[in-house]
Amino acid sequence: MSPAPPARAKVLLPIAAALAVAGALAYSDAVTTNEFAWDDGYLVLDNPAIRDLRNVPDLFTGSWASGVGYALGDAQNRPYYRPLALASMAVDWAIAGPDPAVFHGTNLAIHVAAAFLLFLWLLRLLPAGSFAPAALAAAVFVLHPVHTEAVNVVSYRTTLLSGLFAFGSLAALTAPATRARVVAGVAAFALGLLSKETTLVVPGLLLVQDLWLRSLDRRRVLAVYLPLAAVAVAWLFVRAGLTTGAYYSYFDGLSAWQAALMVPRIFFLYVRLAVLPWPLCPFYDWSILGAPSSPFEPDVPAGAFLLASAVGGAVLFRRRAPLVSLGLAFFLVALLPAARTSCRSSTRRASASCTCRSPACSSPPPRPPPRCAPGPSPPVPPSSPSSSVPSRPHARPSGATARPSCARPPATSRGPCPRTSAWAGCCSRRDAPPRPCPSWPR
Repeated sequence: MSPAPPARAKVLLPIAAALAVAGALAYSDAVTTNEFAWDDGYLVLDNPAIRDLRNVPDLFTGSWASGVGYALGDAQNRPYYRPLALASMAVDWAIAGPDPAVFHGTNLAIHVAAAFLLFLWLLRLLPAGSFAPAALAAAVFVLHPVHTEAVNVVSYRTTLLSGLFAFGSLAALTAPATRARVVAGVAAFALGLLSKETTLVVPGLLLVQDLWLRSLDRRRVLAVYLPLAAVAVAWLFVRAGLTTGAYYSYFDGLSAWQAALMVPRIFFLYVRLAVLPWPLCPFYDWSILGAPSSPFEPDVPAGAFLLASAVGGAVLFRRRAPLVSLGLAFFLVALLPAARTSCRSSTRRASASCTCRSPACSSPPPRPPPRCAPGPSPPVPPSSPSSSVPSRPHARPSGATARPSCARPPATSRGPCPRTSAWAGCCSRRDAPPRPCPSWPR
């Protein structure tokens, strides 16, 4: 697991070019024909904060979506601090104004750059001469359909930037790391935290890698992990002063056993999306997943089996197949940020929606009925001047009690749905009747 020799630099440019071509072929339609969709309406198109580069310093002094003029969007995004993503959108606006092609092009460029950093990281991680496996992994990453949502929706650039800086940090900090690499890796980690909160998992991934490769010692802890911890603590301190509590409660309405059953259900979903990314949906909330009413619903035991297999494989293959064991451990640690959101309430303004397929939408409702089902739109805080803006009825405010509702949300954002095959069957234009998603495998 040694660093790449200078001779390997000769292949970097062709690999980067190949990844760029592959990404362009896969997402050319997204760049040339897509409009703004989903949260792009209030976060990008109608956001006055990104229309002047002189506002960029102010973006670092408020929460995500603060001051957008959309009351519900402001309220539900108060727990998030993602100024770097907004700053990048301000640069796009300065280049071409509200031209969606520029915004989508930037998203694609970030995605391709992240794939290239993944390639560089794997070159340092894998044994010498592992060009083909590293290149194949980067190609799969750039072409995998599961990234469709993040690449096609401009406001989901937070995820793309987080991945970019996470791979950059891991590539720089993979042992042995020089002082310059440590500075670059810690800086990438800080930029990732300013893009999306999930970047906080990077030190955990690095720790798993060092433990598996037996490269963890006192010197490395002081040189690498101490700076990472300092950056994380500083970010948490700043974030705590600029954000407020969640407008929605993740587990409100779920019993303890239902919350526990959601863990294998969500794990099964992630494995399915990684292995068989069809059908896809722009988001996965209660209208798609549904709250578990029995431990024998097919995806619950299947997810429990897969989770146990992943944990067992990471332990059993530790000596026989260390890279397989490391991959399984990485997958498990990388999903830790999603563990808290396995019962996420999701509210979005949308130009399209999936047909509700939750058990809560059946008639008569199952017994006992799901306790975390879609409900009516939450009230907009009275202090907001935009209380007339409609909202999606897929979420429940903390403490709310209501009968499940399966009404299609109003189309309030501008522009058509992203025109990509991965969204077909689930996405409907504003002026067309809804097209239901295919049967969703559980």
